[in-house]
Amino acid sequence: MKEKIFSLGNATILILFYLLFGVTYISAILSDNFTIGDNLKRGTTTTLGLLVFLSIILLFISLVYFLPKVKKAVVFVFKQHKNITSIALFALLVLLQFLFVTVFHPKIGWDPSALINTLDHVDDDVNNRAYFSLNSNNLPILLFMSFLYIFIY
Repeated sequence: MKEKIFSLGNATILILFYLLFGVTYISAILSDNFTIGDNLKRGTTTTLGLLVFLSIILLFISLVYFLPKVKKAVVFVFKQHKNITSIALFALLVLLQFLFVTVFHPKIGWDPSALINTLDHVDDDVNNRAYFSLNSNNLPILLFMSFLYIFIY
C-alpha cells in the first residue's frame, strides 16, 4: 500500500513538473524577447550572435569527435579531474557574475531612488506619493527604512 501511494505521489509530481515546465518552455519560445533572427518590434537582430554561438559549439563537438588528442584532453579535464574542474568553473562563474553586476548596474535607480527621495523630501514631491499609491509593495520597505533612520539618528 505504501509503495502504491509513493509511486502515485511521484507520478503526480512528475506530471505537474512536466506540465509546468512545458508551459514555461512554450511561453519562453513565444516571447518577443526570444526571437531568433530579426525582431521587427524591437529593431534588433540575433542572427550573427546565434551563428557564432552555434559555430563554436559545432567546432568544439567536431574537434572532440575527430581528434583523439582533444578527446583525451576533454576526458582528462572533465572526467578524471571533475572535482577541480567544477570548482574552477564555479569560481569563474561567480567572478563573471560579479564583474557583470559591477559593470552594468545603475548607481541608484527605480525603487531605491524613490525610497531615498521620499525619505529626503517627504512633502516636497507629489510624484513620490503617487509612486507609493501605484507600487504599494515598496511601502513596508520605506517604513522600515524610516524606522531605522529615526532609531539610528
